[in-house]
Amino acid sequence: MFVPNIVETIGRSTKIIDIPTKLLQERIIFLDDEINAESANNIIMSLIWLKHVDDSKDVDFYIKSPGGVCTDTYAIKDVIYKMPFKVNTIGLGQCSSGGAYLLACGTGSRRVTENCEIMVHGVQGGTFGSMPDMRITMNQMERINKIYEDGLIQFSGGKINRNKAKELMQRDSYMDGFEAIELGLIDEVI
Repeated sequence: MFVPNIVETIGRSTKIIDIPTKLLQERIIFLDDEINAESANNIIMSLIWLKHVDDSKDVDFYIKSPGGVCTDTYAIKDVIYKMPFKVNTIGLGQCSSGGAYLLACGTGSRRVTENCEIMVHGVQGGTFGSMPDMRITMNQMERINKIYEDGLIQFSGGKINRNKAKELMQRDSYMDGFEAIELGLIDEVI
């Protein structure tokens, strides 16, 4: 993927900086793909670095993601919740599955653009192997699904109860920003 650069002139010197680095200097993090080990590591490292640079200024976290690996999603959420500053989440385009989870877990303002599509659903996956191993995997999937349910309940500020969380996660549940506001998953459509 091509990542554009910008040219900065300070005094007599000229410096070429890639846009993700420039955004990070401005306390902006951008997730624009699937959530996996690599993207989670980049986001976590960025948050930790920003904490050491200045732990008093908020961070804007832009999300445009179809979701991805649950454990990587939860790792990002756990780090967000340990930061001394607020993490404002802004949804763009599509925030599905883990992308919707990260959007809702913002510790500052949680906003979406007017055409952002939000989708939540239960954990997806498959298993193969011996019956005992498949049972272990299914139990693990149920445990991870409960973490997702617990998150929706927590992030909604009480607007979603256990039954509603289970209902939303039964199938792909699509919503626009205004529907997400009613469920307490975001605060504002911009």
